[in-house]
Amino acid sequence: MTSVTRRIQEIQKDENLKQPRGGYINIKQFKEIELQKINELKEKEYKRYESISIGLCVDYLFRYMTGCKKTESFRISIEGASVLSDRLKNEEIYNYAEELLENISNLNNNYSIINAFKLVQFDVGFRNPNWAIENFNFEQIKTQVIDEILIYNIRELVERMLLYFKDDKILSYGCTFPGAYTKYISSGDCDFITSTTIWDIKVKKSKPSKDDTLQVFIYYLLGY
Repeated sequence: MTSVTRRIQEIQKDENLKQPRGGYINIKQFKEIELQKINELKEKEYKRYESISIGLCVDYLFRYMTGCKKTESFRISIEGASVLSDRLKNEEIYNYAEELLENISNLNNNYSIINAFKLVQFDVGFRNPNWAIENFNFEQIKTQVIDEILIYNIRELVERMLLYFKDDKILSYGCTFPGAYTKYISSGDCDFITSTTIWDIKVKKSKPSKDDTLQVFIYYLLGY
């Protein structure tokens, strides 16, 4: 089973398929639209797992804040917790994830953002279960100390997205492409679609990479 992101990693390693300089879809072909800022982000160095979790947290909180049911917004996290709980034979993992979900409420509540940030770290049980079984650290998640800068930055990023999409209706969240997958790509989902655009959210300082543009283009082809 090969996902869109894993297929892109395979392309990177294959000399016959490797993207040309600038990528198959060059970033210069895109028009940059800057989202309106409410406040500036605060500087902080993040570890890799934190950066991944921030992206998921912003995505799922945005879904929830725009009317998607909480159980659906964090569905992959709960499914990941279920997989981990079963395979590690530890019911506390799933129960803890359910408790985190129950205590997610709104952006004004710091405790809500902390719960969301911890919960999305269970995604790995769904997205990469074999790796997770060997490397998942449940105690680390339970004892994590989430500082005020991280909470502030997550809130700011979600609020920017809410401001940007206030006049553009989200038609579908976590869109999959049944009937379009191939022997090369058997899974993968974009974050959401509107009436005119297909979206994959990245939380990063740098401009989109050639892998980012290829990812969105693959979603477009699967959708087409």
